[in-house]
Amino acid sequence: MLASRKNCPRHPAIAQVYDAGIAGEDGMPYFAMELVEGARDFLRYAEEEDLSLEQRLRLFIRVCDAVQYGHQKGVIHRDLKPSNILVDRSGHPKIIDFGLARTLDHDTAVMRAGTRAGEVLGTLAYMSPEQLGGVPGDVDTRSDVYSLGVVLYELLTREQPYDVGSSGLPGMVESVRDAEPRRPANLPSDVTWALLKALEKEPRRRYASASELSADLERYLSNEPMLAGAPSAVYRPRKPSASATSCAAP
Repeated sequence: MLASRKNCPRHPAIAQVYDAGIAGEDGMPYFAMELVEGARDFLRYAEEEDLSLEQRLRLFIRVCDAVQYGHQKGVIHRDLKPSNILVDRSGHPKIIDFGLARTLDHDTAVMRAGTRAGEVLGTLAYMSPEQLGGVPGDVDTRSDVYSLGVVLYELLTREQPYDVGSSGLPGMVESVRDAEPRRPANLPSDVTWALLKALEKEPRRRYASASELSADLERYLSNEPMLAGAPSAVYRPRKPSASATSCAAP
């Protein structure tokens, strides 16, 4: 279902949808979207530009800010993935494809756009466990936070948190629902804990919002204490010296 034009958020990091509707006798849906000049998808841009860890995090933070803006306007994307995040020739990210977005009804906690119970829409490798359940009321903004976590994991490690490529559909679903994400190697521990917090199976244990995730990454870049941390460790009041947490390319 296409999001109506009035519900499409306006933000510099969100590609604008100018028109949407149904065309022809066959009832084919269409939408006219802002042209993203020189567009490369998120991961391709990071690789081709050989971005450092710090540069990747700062680019990702801008994406989080756009997602947060959409959430504040009552829109959940539901299909956040690298191919739906473009970067233009000036290095500015643009989130595209709000075709699966749903509008939140804050009064009833039900989605106005109305996905039926049992329907599963999105891209499996980036879907939250609750989104896989197909119950509309279980999906909220924290599902987008989970998808952002998968995108960030891939951005920083060049692989996905689960082995979803060789186990078939049932195995992929089981991995997303039940498997623990692989512990990324060669990343600062603070960044690792942020990734794992974004990928928590239970929504209540994740970052509560995209802005909370981006704020924690900002704290890391500013050498400040973060919300995320090892469950069994007492987080120190101040982080170690910059030499121990320098931003090197992953």
